[in-house]
Amino acid sequence: MSSEVSEVNGVAIASIETINGVDSDDIESIDGVDFVTAFTNTYSLKQTTSPYGGYVSVANPSSYHFESGGTDQAFSLSLWVKPTTGVSFWAITKGAVGGSSDREIFFGLWSSGVVVWQLAGDGSGTRYLQQYDGVDRRATLADGNWHHLAATYDGSAAAAGLTWYLDGTPYVTGRSASVFPEYISLNDSGDEVRIGGWDGNSNTFIGYIDEVSIWNKELSGTDVTNIYNSGTPTDLSEHASVANLLSWWRMGDNNGGTGTTVTDVQGVGNGTLTSFQVGDGFNASVP
Repeated sequence: MSSEVSEVNGVAIASIETINGVDSDDIESIDGVDFVTAFTNTYSLKQTTSPYGGYVSVANPSSYHFESGGTDQAFSLSLWVKPTTGVSFWAITKGAVGGSSDREIFFGLWSSGVVVWQLAGDGSGTRYLQQYDGVDRRATLADGNWHHLAATYDGSAAAAGLTWYLDGTPYVTGRSASVFPEYISLNDSGDEVRIGGWDGNSNTFIGYIDEVSIWNKELSGTDVTNIYNSGTPTDLSEHASVANLLSWWRMGDNNGGTGTTVTDVQGVGNGTLTSFQVGDGFNASVP
């Protein structure tokens, strides 16, 4: 029998703040069994079986629209990836569900291998902000190792407000904005957030994804460095910017590695495993 409690009512200890009004840090045992709150990472999300149509569909899309009254709001994306093939993929998207006519947010690897961080100002994508540095990173990302990706936006409605990071290193070259018609503010597609995919099985992720989070602030370089943590995921509930942590999907850790629900630790928008092949889904390979 285990000498430590790892879950309470199916919820991982690391995600519990209080029990009966008592701070979890002050609880030493439950019914004589040690109560451990140390952060652990046990599961990730795997997709390695053709035809690779799987993605995570996230509920409550209005919670992830970062524009109000014609003014953009700052936000950031963060996740760990281990692609198994050097092909293009979308990491986190919002918009164009059912077609490409209503775009909003796109972050991933373009067909040329360039990491693209793009915000659409209209459904067709003719008004946009985007940032990329023109370097083919397919081999870098598919080298058999886990990598951390982050994308930040300061809400300025200017391309200069976009930055993306690879393993804690910021990339700021290749920023551009459409000139005509001019980008004004972020389009509201009304569509769901998708993790690991866009429309249908178009450029869905092949490999492993873990520890996905969305923040309602522009993460600083220090913030991203702390999340990267020299290559080891850390407890985001203890991050200096936790007050701005909108959603955090642990990819199975809060679900015991079973089922089709991907629990949002923050309770804003749970995800659902969608169109995964048999054998894919939660997996014990982690960064």
